[in-house]
Amino acid sequence: VVTAGHCLAAEASSGGKLRFDTEQLWVTQPGADMASDDLSTRVKVSKVVLIPGYENYWEPAKGDRRTQRDDIAFMFLDAPLKVGYTIPIANAVEVSQLKNSGALITHYGYGLQEQNKVDQKPYKLSLRVLPNSDQYLDANKTLFTQEDGRALCPGDSGGPWYADFNGVTKIVAVTVAAGGCRGNLDPRGWTLGTLIHPYLDFMKAEWEKFLIE
Repeated sequence: VVTAGHCLAAEASSGGKLRFDTEQLWVTQPGADMASDDLSTRVKVSKVVLIPGYENYWEPAKGDRRTQRDDIAFMFLDAPLKVGYTIPIANAVEVSQLKNSGALITHYGYGLQEQNKVDQKPYKLSLRVLPNSDQYLDANKTLFTQEDGRALCPGDSGGPWYADFNGVTKIVAVTVAAGGCRGNLDPRGWTLGTLIHPYLDFMKAEWEKFLIE
C-alpha cells in the first residue's frame, strides 16, 4: 500500500523513526466507511518503508518544507487486501502528457468536508493538472493540480491520484498538501502530490528484502 511519508514518519524527526509502532497499524478494505468498518476484514501491516533520508519537518514560515521532499511511504501487508488485484502506475512519459494536456486527476480521501467536520467516509474530487513546478521540490517527483473553489483538505494526505490513459485507469501519485477547509480557500490554490513511479525500483528492492525477512 502506498501513502504519504508524513502520515507515518514521526514529526520533527529523521532516520526513519515512525509516528506509530508498526504493531498498531492495520489497513481497511478500500472505500470502507470508517464509522461502520468490519474490523475482521482489516489486514495487518508488517513493515513500513520510508525513503532514506526522509525528514518530517514543516516550518513554512522559516522556508523549511522538508516534509514535502520524498513524501511517500510503502506499507507491506501480511496478506493482500484484494487477492489478485493490480493497477498500472503512470510512468514519466505519461506524467509529462498529463502536464502538457492539463488532464483530469481523480483524487480520493477521507479528510475534512468543511472546517471541523469529518464523517469518516471516502470522497472523490476531480481537478486538472497544472504544468508548473516548485523550485523547492524536484519537478520529476511531484505533480500539482489546480483547486477551483473545491479542494482537498486536512486528512486527505496519502490518498491516491488516478488518471485515464486511453481508457486505462492508472495510479499516478499520492496527496501531500492541499489548500482546502482552512477558512480562506483561494480558488487559485493548488494540491501537491508525490509521484509514485520514481520510487518503484526502491520499493521493489525493499520488497525483496521483506520477503527474505
